[in-house]
Amino acid sequence: MRKLLFFIPLILFAQNQILMPPMPPNMNIEKKHVNKSQQKKPENNLPKECKIIPPMLIFMPPPLESDLIKCKNKLFLPKLEVAKKVFSKKNMKVKSVSIVEGFVELYKVSTDKGDFYCNKTLNKCFKVAK
Repeated sequence: MRKLLFFIPLILFAQNQILMPPMPPNMNIEKKHVNKSQQKKPENNLPKECKIIPPMLIFMPPPLESDLIKCKNKLFLPKLEVAKKVFSKKNMKVKSVSIVEGFVELYKVSTDKGDFYCNKTLNKCFKVAK
């Protein structure tokens, strides 16, 4: 009897259907009639590294892509304490860490011996030549 009471809520829950969200209305855009020979097939020349990534992430609209770049740059900005610890091994004192404009996840580390451009983990850096 207890087993039956346990399964009753499960049966009732399983019968409830999850409703799909409504589809957007049709825009009634007239399509030009094109012969099948004139139709272009979509080219799927993506490299193998891109096969598992959804196309909506690869081909983002430009406003969204710029906001994503700003977000990632700020999110992965190395902390000043971490930069001081990494550069102290090279006998350098870190003054500041900032984002390099126009690049994705590239950071400028200002030290007493000059400026360096580094990645987010500070394991690859090169000196800025002026």
